Amino acid sequence: MCVCISYTKDSEEVPTKFTIKMGCFIALLAGLYWTRMLVFPVDQKDLLDSRLSNGKLWKLVKNIGKEQPQVEKCNTIKNRDGTVARDDGLAANILSLHYQNISKLIFIGEDRHIRSRASDIVHGCRSKTQDIIPIFNRDFTLQELEAAIADSKLNKSPGPDGIHEQMINKLSSIGRHRFLDIINGSWKIGRLPRGWRRAIVIPIRNPCKDAGAPESFRPIALTCIACKIMEKMILKRLTFYLNSLDLLSKEQ
Repeated sequence: MCVCISYTKDSEEVPTKFTIKMGCFIALLAGLYWTRMLVFPVDQKDLLDSRLSNGKLWKLVKNIGKEQPQVEKCNTIKNRDGTVARDDGLAANILSLHYQNISKLIFIGEDRHIRSRASDIVHGCRSKTQDIIPIFNRDFTLQELEAAIADSKLNKSPGPDGIHEQMINKLSSIGRHRFLDIINGSWKIGRLPRGWRRAIVIPIRNPCKDAGAPESFRPIALTCIACKIMEKMILKRLTFYLNSLDLLSKEQ
């Protein structure tokens, strides 16, 4: 797209940078209008109107300029030996093994004692802090639950249980007390409900990466909303405890 601005040599009105930018912007809007008429369906013409914000406008311009590849060299996941997964189940297994390997903590010989010490601290922290740090054994209150629900986003996708944030937000007083009982019961015994430990993992391919390589996909995990709310409640307690002892650095 080009913009031609003609003027005579004897004219006193020489186009300034602002005039040229305005001309480019008008030409851009004209191009977007005809793109809308030719590309977008009739029911999607409301994508371009006077109420469209500048951010959405430039995002739309960038999306129009992007090249959309129509042919991929490989449209399924490959194993390490180069074999192609025959179905979605095998492709999911290949991705899960890849995510499992990259998420492991590998301790060398000199650091094995650190792993053993950390494991002892994690497993014995509840019994050792019962009398010293009561914040880790005290039941959560209804105010903490309501604060965590208010801090959550209502448009988050649900986990495997299919419970949306709006459903928890609309709970009655009795329902919130029952939900709080489940959280406190899990907090006391140190175990999560089996359903809360599950997640839906969606692999998202990075742009311009090989579609057949597991390394090209980053995992997006959809966990249960109820578990996320409990995590927010625990996080606030931990943050309060660490800040009270000045254990968090400014970088964190």
